[in-house]
Amino acid sequence: MARYDDHRDYGRDEPRSYGSDRQGYGSDHRDERESGGDRRNFDRGVRRDPVTCFNCGELGHYANQCPHPRKQPSTSSRARSMSPGQAGRGDNPRTTSLEPLQPKVAEIGKSVAAVCQYVEFEQQKKAAKEKRKAERKEAAERLENERREAELKKKRKEEKAGLN
Repeated sequence: MARYDDHRDYGRDEPRSYGSDRQGYGSDHRDERESGGDRRNFDRGVRRDPVTCFNCGELGHYANQCPHPRKQPSTSSRARSMSPGQAGRGDNPRTTSLEPLQPKVAEIGKSVAAVCQYVEFEQQKKAAKEKRKAERKEAAERLENERREAELKKKRKEEKAGLN
């Protein structure tokens, strides 16, 4: 009858060696086993608790993987403490002079004008293309009508010629 303390996994209670910890090619740690120590209580490393989400407090996932929407943002501008240099300012943006903005505004104005000009040009091209297409369609319809009229005249002539 097998007892609880019988080892059936043959060597699984020994730590594995990785990388530079290897003792040599083909070493089997016989000296550690034969030293007589009971290795069942060997500490296999620090046991860690399951992962806890800092957003919802549930176990099993991190805050960046949380399926729940943020309950309380951890870093909001109101929750942060202000440094002494910023205490008097509050949430006011930095004051800037208008002079450095003038060239940027002019540049943006030029680029917007160029885009408007391009769009207008493309619309004109599209309108011209539509106009040409309509003219071709109209010409084709006119030719078809003329052909039908010519056929009708021919039939009438043949009928007149047949009656005489």
